Amino acid sequence: MRTLCAALAICTCLATPAFAQAEEAEEATGDTPWSLSFGVGSSLVSDSKDPWSTSADLTRTIGDASLSLGFARSKDPGSPEVPTALGSTTNQFTLSGGYGFGSVGLSVYGSYGKRKFDGRTYQTRKGNPVTIDCSGKSYGLGATATLWLPLDEKTSISPYASIDYDSTETANAVVLPQRGLVSVKQKEKGTTGSFGASLDRSFGKDAAHSISLNAAFVTTSNSAAASSNIKLRSGIAQRLRPLAGGGGSDSWFEYGASLYFTVNDVIGLSVSASRTAGLPGPQSTSLYSGLSFSF
Repeated sequence: MRTLCAALAICTCLATPAFAQAEEAEEATGDTPWSLSFGVGSSLVSDSKDPWSTSADLTRTIGDASLSLGFARSKDPGSPEVPTALGSTTNQFTLSGGYGFGSVGLSVYGSYGKRKFDGRTYQTRKGNPVTIDCSGKSYGLGATATLWLPLDEKTSISPYASIDYDSTETANAVVLPQRGLVSVKQKEKGTTGSFGASLDRSFGKDAAHSISLNAAFVTTSNSAAASSNIKLRSGIAQRLRPLAGGGGSDSWFEYGASLYFTVNDVIGLSVSASRTAGLPGPQSTSLYSGLSFSF
């Protein structure tokens, strides 16, 4: 999976320029109100079993407003430190909208997903095989507010704050006294807040390309309920899932960078990476890349 992400990071990527670049390009994109984006990403947590996600998004821009419908398919192999924690495949739809007025941008989203937990076979004390599998669902709601502050003609800083509410079902294999080995679903709910800023710099002919640096403080009431899909804030890839052993309140820092390239009037490329810091367990690095078409 790491090789796939590295290759796509070079060849293709999802066009998600920062809020500042979007405002600067408003007039240029007036004749292309539609955008279709494809992407792939992964959070590098362990040596071989890293969660990954693919996505597709269709966006319509109407003046200062935008509406987007997205689909994402993610694969979580489960927690390496917990052999009985089942991995899962999630198919999720997301509907989001945004509006900008002056130097302020507001966006909201809602998501719903179906999860299929991996079948895993165990042996009882008598040597009989037992396969554990089941299905679940997830949903989330969130909002982000961004303030655009220009520093010069090509540089801006954008502080932002966001809040997310997520509910997701997880599955584990447990041994019950009367029934033996069974799978148990648990519903995890939690609220997550993010506070950060991105520093954006445009470059190239007609300032068509941009680079963004991002840093944020994140706190959650239940890290096991955090969204299982990549979220993009100011063009920075977010980690795909809580780290192994997640659960309960937690706080951490995230920092990263993104590059956005305008190939022509139709095609845009970008790649981003982020890193967690301050967690008690192992840290993670998230990579994301994609390709977008404007029409």
